[in-house]
Amino acid sequence: MRRVSVLVALVAAAFVAAWLVFGAGRSVAAQDATPVAAAFPLTPDPAECQVARRPVEEFVTVITQATPVAVTPGAATVDVPVGELADEETVAAITATVREIIACFNAADFGRAFSLLTDEALRGFAAEEPIPEEELRGFLGATPEAVPTEGWTTILAITDVVVLADGRVGALVASLDPTQPEEGPTTIHLTFVQVDGRWLVDRVVEFHTHPEEEGAATPAP
Repeated sequence: MRRVSVLVALVAAAFVAAWLVFGAGRSVAAQDATPVAAAFPLTPDPAECQVARRPVEEFVTVITQATPVAVTPGAATVDVPVGELADEETVAAITATVREIIACFNAADFGRAFSLLTDEALRGFAAEEPIPEEELRGFLGATPEAVPTEGWTTILAITDVVVLADGRVGALVASLDPTQPEEGPTTIHLTFVQVDGRWLVDRVVEFHTHPEEEGAATPAP
């Protein structure tokens, strides 16, 4: 299902290629890479997906409020916000959120995975890739069946965790989905906002590191 795969790829994708683009140990803003409170690569077990699942109707209400936007193919650059390097406690908290999101994808529990996204992030997905209500209810309300072990997504790295001027936190995240070997590592930048003491994904910027692909984009320096 293309719509589902797009949503999953945007959140469960990774940034090893971005790591290579920027240079290992160098951040978007030419800063030293942020130390992380985890050993990479790591493959979250589906059992780590413990976040409380939001009701499906809440998702439907939020996502159907999205205003469709035209996506311009062939963009040459994307903007990545920069800020001050985050402290170790913040890095650990961001890592925990990413780890649980990937655990939920490995559990095929998309309702729980999307519960770690803000309404703004959900509307952002729907604006680019509208989903019919019935399909959305089926997707988020289905009984999870964990992905076979050989298909679990692995987090390859989390780096450049920075505190932005508005108090949100940005990070580059890299993962590899073994069920999509032709894709290889893909690239995203996540922006997080703290809600009720926990960091949730508030914005996703996807990177393409293969310029020959239609619609490919590379990070702006």
